[in-house]
Amino acid sequence: LATSSTWPTRPMGILLSTSSLKAWSASIGAVELAPQGVRVNAVAPTFIETPMTAPMLADQAFSDEVLSKIPMGRVGQVEEVANAVLFLASPASSLVTGDSLKVDGGWTAH
Repeated sequence: LATSSTWPTRPMGILLSTSSLKAWSASIGAVELAPQGVRVNAVAPTFIETPMTAPMLADQAFSDEVLSKIPMGRVGQVEEVANAVLFLASPASSLVTGDSLKVDGGWTAH
């Protein structure tokens, strides 16, 4: 299970875009490892309310810009990402592989 973002950033100088992670998940998960029963998926959240994002979201102009891109009108909570990971790690997703689950309040559909 991998994580990405709907807003690519460069943590520690590394840029792994959502599209490249999705392609990696699909090629490794759906093609190479699926025959052995291994599922490879990704979770792609939008801005999540954390101590790391708090300073950015405290800037009203930045916050307004971010929220304007999220049709649900709010940033996500850690629990919402954790629930997506739990789903993908559970038997409930036993036929899901090579995919990226967006937890973005509609950001990418906007």
